[in-house]
Amino acid sequence: MLAYYDYKSGTLKGQVNLAEGDVEVLPTDCLKARNEFNPSSEWRLAINTPARRLFVAADSEAHMYEWADAIRGVIRKNMEQRLEKTNSTALADQSPRMSPRVSLTATNQPCA
Repeated sequence: MLAYYDYKSGTLKGQVNLAEGDVEVLPTDCLKARNEFNPSSEWRLAINTPARRLFVAADSEAHMYEWADAIRGVIRKNMEQRLEKTNSTALADQSPRMSPRVSLTATNQPCA
């Protein structure tokens, strides 16, 4: 989860589940209307999840890319863990069950 807070009061405004999704770096011409009530930065990105889309503004281009890389890393790690869990469950379900009465004998016979 990524929690976000009110800039002035510091109170929790919400959370975004980063279990899956992607991050989109927005072009600098993709600005909201800036005014004294909305001093949005030109360095923005969008966090896209199945449930919502959250816009984030950074104070510099470098910070924007740092945030994008970090969030992508979290999403990728969450997806890898989910895939590993799914694969290990599938492999466990498909593994052959050997009877304890079966014995294996090595031979020197060539395969035909």
